Amino acid sequence: MKGVASPSTRREAKSAALAHEAADRRRSIAVHQLATIRAKAVKRFAAAEAKAAKSVAVRRSGKPVIKALAVVFAVGVVATAALPAYALAPSATTTEVVRQAQGVQSVTVAGNVAAAKTVHDGFTSQTQTQLLTAAAQAAAASLASYRAAYSGPSYVQALANPPQPNFSLAAVFATAQRYRGVPYVYGGDTPAGFDCSGFVRWVYGQFGISLPHSVSAQGWIGTRISAADAQPGDVIVLSDGSHDGFYAGPGMILDAPERGKAVQSRPIWTSSYYIVRFGIKH
Repeated sequence: MKGVASPSTRREAKSAALAHEAADRRRSIAVHQLATIRAKAVKRFAAAEAKAAKSVAVRRSGKPVIKALAVVFAVGVVATAALPAYALAPSATTTEVVRQAQGVQSVTVAGNVAAAKTVHDGFTSQTQTQLLTAAAQAAAASLASYRAAYSGPSYVQALANPPQPNFSLAAVFATAQRYRGVPYVYGGDTPAGFDCSGFVRWVYGQFGISLPHSVSAQGWIGTRISAADAQPGDVIVLSDGSHDGFYAGPGMILDAPERGKAVQSRPIWTSSYYIVRFGIKH
């Protein structure tokens, strides 16, 4: 009958379908087994890479590092070589695919590969007390050095016989300006080096006016005046008692700033201050 396949044709078609189905099953099994082998290879590669990275971090030169890197390279080649085993031979049987994959999954590492020796860097630390002690010793050494370098009249001698007998705020400021460039020295109160209150004390001492070597004490004994009444030669005192210097005009201060710097005029950097006057009743 037209359009009806013969029994032999149907058998051939069925046999072809079964063969195709069997081939698909073989491929599926091969892919699954290959994936399992690949996972093991990747795991070995990761372990070798971690070991090599640790060796590199410990010792960055020498043969042990080169050997460790060689191991990583070898395992990496193994892991990547296993991946296309089925793709390169799509018509291979399951047995052949597994055999090809397994054939590249073993690697021999020489027994004389030695791990790099651990090298520890040496570090030392100091406590806060040690740091403060060291700073105090450095300051004392600096103070002793600067005092040894000064041979002029002392502050006490200036008070007893003032070199500037004619007092005025203008004269005070002119005297203070002569010390521009004198280095800051913590605790300093002579032209060899000044700290902030030591500078103010020395300048006023040239006029026979005795002041304590202390910012807060100078601020306490001075007569407070308004900024509008201030004149160069008056003294600016920071409200927290941390610093003082000469009023040098609106927004300016002439002072001994800090370690590493020298007496200079500069803009006042804060509005938290007050102004006091010495030697003249306001």
